[in-house]
Amino acid sequence: MKLSSVLLVGASLSLVALGCGDDSTSAGGGTSEGGGGSAGGGSPPQGGTPDGGGAGPVGGQGEGGGAAAASVSMVVTPDTMAAGATVDVVVTVEGFVLEAPEGQPNEDGHGHFHIYLDGATGGNYLLAGQTENVSLTIPANTEPGAHTLRISLGENSHAPVSPPIEAVVDITVE
Repeated sequence: MKLSSVLLVGASLSLVALGCGDDSTSAGGGTSEGGGGSAGGGSPPQGGTPDGGGAGPVGGQGEGGGAAAASVSMVVTPDTMAAGATVDVVVTVEGFVLEAPEGQPNEDGHGHFHIYLDGATGGNYLLAGQTENVSLTIPANTEPGAHTLRISLGENSHAPVSPPIEAVVDITVE
């Protein structure tokens, strides 16, 4: 598996793009072309305002820009638990609009997330969600030892965005 971008923070690992994803394919969008940064939108420049005005070295909505690339990360608390236990998951998503996983049309940059245990893919997720704070139950039949939880952004059709936007967190089941 090839990793493009990795950020480690405690029990949190954030991946912007991975070389592999779920077993299904998608024509939807995960990242935006055209770059982000202050010249192309995104956060206002230092001293500026969200609408692009105000002081700063670059003024807001510059030409040729686009939204910042989508990313996802999560923090699992606690990161050591018994099989069958419920853990709290805080999800952080940027450059992507989270919405209910049912009844919505596919729209670039919109969707929900799936959380998987270890190497599970496709419809074998533990949870589909669209909120930043969720409770997740670790399956009761999970063997003790080191495991991973993977969060993957998906379209409203439940297909993963392409290219995949995922994050992986290490957990321990006692």
